[in-house]
Amino acid sequence: GVFTSNDDNFLINYTSGNFASPLYKNVNVAGSGRKDFVAANTYVDFMNDNNDPRRSAYFTQVDGAYVGGTYGASSAFDNFSHVADDIIKENGVGDLMDYSEVSFLLAEAAQRGFSVGGTPEMYYTQAIKASMDYWKVPADEAAAYIAAHPYDAANWKKSLGEQSWMAMYNRGYEAWTFNRRLDFPVFEVPEDSVLDSMPTRMAYPAPEQSLNQANWQQAVSALPGGEDVPTTKVFWDVN
Repeated sequence: GVFTSNDDNFLINYTSGNFASPLYKNVNVAGSGRKDFVAANTYVDFMNDNNDPRRSAYFTQVDGAYVGGTYGASSAFDNFSHVADDIIKENGVGDLMDYSEVSFLLAEAAQRGFSVGGTPEMYYTQAIKASMDYWKVPADEAAAYIAAHPYDAANWKKSLGEQSWMAMYNRGYEAWTFNRRLDFPVFEVPEDSVLDSMPTRMAYPAPEQSLNQANWQQAVSALPGGEDVPTTKVFWDVN
């Protein structure tokens, strides 16, 4: 009963005005007036190093190249790549879940020993191809990318973690969840970070402490270490 093609993707089709894309309202210069969102070098450099054919669908270019700003630092808007115009247009699409994500989950399930009707390699390839198709990458370029990045059963968390990260560019929270579960890609803490390791959860909102203190304290006491901090791991983030 799960998705079987991109035709099943769970999308929101935005229009205009009150029903315009939130990305248009918050990221697009025309819709928000803001000039403070640039692509991060962590992501762009990874795509450049792997000659990822989705770059043109994800980002704008700077002097014919895809250039990311330093992760966690201030970056001049005009000097770096931005989110591609089609993604942040007024009548854009909101992606809630797609065939690629489902396929990556099936690949992981198969690798962990669940009977889901196929092999990890099959679902891994299916996941990447679904992403490529969604972003309208030519078939020959998609095939070349998949051939250059075969599934590595010995390092399956790395294979699934890195490639799901690439495929879920427009679904940051889902990409973060895959990363926390698989521990790939491995990120370095930004130089000016107030944390000594990467965030692994969202801290409870401040109003919970003041308006719902008893339940907040009970919830926090159940966390490993009993601290409501971004580096405490949630219960499923164990292996």
